[in-house]
Amino acid sequence: GKSSYFDHAVDCRNLVEAAAHCGVDTLFAADLSVLESADRVAANEEFKIEAKYFPAIKPLAAVNLINRQDCLRQLENMEGFAGIWISPYCDNYKLDYDSFREFFDLCAQRKIFVWINTALSDYRFRCKKLHSRVVSTAEIAEFIRQAPENHYTFQGVNMPLVMHQTMPEYCRWECSRLSDGEYSAEHLLRDKMGDVHNLCWGSEYPFREYDAVKSVLSGKL
Repeated sequence: GKSSYFDHAVDCRNLVEAAAHCGVDTLFAADLSVLESADRVAANEEFKIEAKYFPAIKPLAAVNLINRQDCLRQLENMEGFAGIWISPYCDNYKLDYDSFREFFDLCAQRKIFVWINTALSDYRFRCKKLHSRVVSTAEIAEFIRQAPENHYTFQGVNMPLVMHQTMPEYCRWECSRLSDGEYSAEHLLRDKMGDVHNLCWGSEYPFREYDAVKSVLSGKL
């Protein structure tokens, strides 16, 4: 999607074509435009309808946990969605299980998978209108310690959290941040790849190109 907070914009066709070029044929995606919608439930529904024309896209419903009523309303309207997408980074709140216990418990009970965005693009160049906040690795680790077992996929996490701690199998890590550090990918591949079973493809597209992430992980850059 597109948002006035970012210069980047992409439609469903662009997303599918870019991913297919790198051999990726299943895409769990949320729509950027939902971030600015006064009614996120309705905006998510519009995205779901658009995504129906692109079978590779498995739409995620984006919610802001600060708006409890909207979140609970979304959980009652999950037909056709692959899961929930939350962004403590974009919506500026602490990823804290105790503060949103009801929501996370309902997701776990109903087996609604949750994607957790902890960073997007480069924080140093963020739009000032977007009152984002950095989500710390300690914050993430504490959430995992407390939250009920479910399927959680973390986006934008720095790899040291994965490399230096043992995490539950039901937590997955989107791998694009491995392309940030000069030796991040090398260290992971050398030291931990045999132990890390829960990495999954991702690119923060269109902020990160699939080709660039794949090239780093394939040792081409």
